Amino acid sequence: MIRFGFLWGFALLYHQLGYGVALASPLDAALTATAVAAMLRPGSVPVLGALAAFHVGAVFQHLPAVYNHWYFAALVSLALLMAAGSVVWQTLRSPAPRAPLAQYFPGAFFPAARVSLLLVYLLSGFHKLNRDFFSPEVSCATTLYGRLSERLGGLPAGPALLALTIVLTLAIELGVPVLLMLPRLRGAGVVIALLFHVVLALAGYPRFSATGI
Repeated sequence: MIRFGFLWGFALLYHQLGYGVALASPLDAALTATAVAAMLRPGSVPVLGALAAFHVGAVFQHLPAVYNHWYFAALVSLALLMAAGSVVWQTLRSPAPRAPLAQYFPGAFFPAARVSLLLVYLLSGFHKLNRDFFSPEVSCATTLYGRLSERLGGLPAGPALLALTIVLTLAIELGVPVLLMLPRLRGAGVVIALLFHVVLALAGYPRFSATGI
């Protein structure tokens, strides 16, 4: 829970700073402040609940001009908000001595978070099953490879390599969910996903990568 709280706070804060909207509105300012608070107190359920509430509100405020990863992140925060509210409500209603909220939070939120993580890869991969993605001239995979090559000072190029980037991208996005669902291969899935997000960040999508990580 602590790892998730810190990384989620960082991802939301990085988006706010990266797009220059940290203080764009009262809701954005509150989101920025609670993202910092979540990084400082990543194990606090009330802080994570407040972060989720301000995030959902800020995204709703900016509709329909919302980036894909930001819309997806808002759905995760909505699940986070519902889980935090459920844990607080159940704790207040329980006749038993109150246990720390953090004790019940993982069971309330992590199942939805895991499903969300699987879906973001599966839907991203499914979205690429079209003629344009497999065409090196217009494929986003080859475009990002070109940007990555420019930033790193030149990478090998050629028709075969460009075709490989297309196949490899699709294999990762459809394969990572399978690896994550298999206990023995879950570690490999995490490592592959992390490397994938590092490459995407270097190619120009650091905010989506922060959300994915």
